[in-house]
Amino acid sequence: MNEENEKKPQSGEEIEESIAAKRLAHFSPEIKEGDGSELVIAREPGFLGLCKHLWYHYKLAIIAAVFVLVVAVICLRQCATRNSYDVDILYAGPWFECDGSTTISGMHEAFAGMIDDYDGDGKKNVAYTPLFLLSHEQLEALRAENASKPDEEKIFVSDKLLKDNRDLLDADIMTGEMSLCLLDPTIYWYMRENDLVDELSHYIDASLIPEGTNLEGYGIMLKDTAFGQYFGTFRDMPENTILCVRRAGVMNQAWNGEGQEEMRARYADLLTALLSFTAP
Repeated sequence: MNEENEKKPQSGEEIEESIAAKRLAHFSPEIKEGDGSELVIAREPGFLGLCKHLWYHYKLAIIAAVFVLVVAVICLRQCATRNSYDVDILYAGPWFECDGSTTISGMHEAFAGMIDDYDGDGKKNVAYTPLFLLSHEQLEALRAENASKPDEEKIFVSDKLLKDNRDLLDADIMTGEMSLCLLDPTIYWYMRENDLVDELSHYIDASLIPEGTNLEGYGIMLKDTAFGQYFGTFRDMPENTILCVRRAGVMNQAWNGEGQEEMRARYADLLTALLSFTAP
């Protein structure tokens, strides 16, 4: 066998250098040898090469920057397009009529009677946000119910609508202001588990909470309040709807920290008036 055809066994150091060279070759189309002691990676020329280079070395930083930018744009858009409201009311759950015109006007009428003109614009403005949402179990139950009905009686729900509303809920949780919430139990416990619901004792005296309805100090069954029983809008709402206060989103707290105490005072007034309500 010719000496030139013989393959000498590689040392451990040579094997490691060979593996390192292959790894570098995977990330760069061109690898040049320097003075023999190191490998020099040559970046692809042009803008595309620069992008690949930056992505490889600063991937995590770029992802974090994009996330912060998106959240900032959402917050700025909300601030730019938002009218002045005295309180925010959020409904999230399986109530089909939550966004009907009668429901919307009824919500404004009921809550406007419980608040003052906090911003001094001469009006009692209530921001009502209805989000129709179904849990997986609720959606499956609806489909099973539809299976036994004629087509003209079936209730069809758009998967896109549910996804869009869930995205809106998540965005509101991140950037929204403090809200008085009317929630389906599945969404209430989702918020509780993520430490998004505030204790009622931060707003009202414990004596105002209806006996037997206090959910560990965080929520009240709306149907057990005189307020929930009196107004027709609430009579059609699911009986297990829970009344609670959701903290402002983390981004909102960071940018509007000084305004949180003022908002807390507003919701303390609202809850006190709501739970002290007696039917005329």
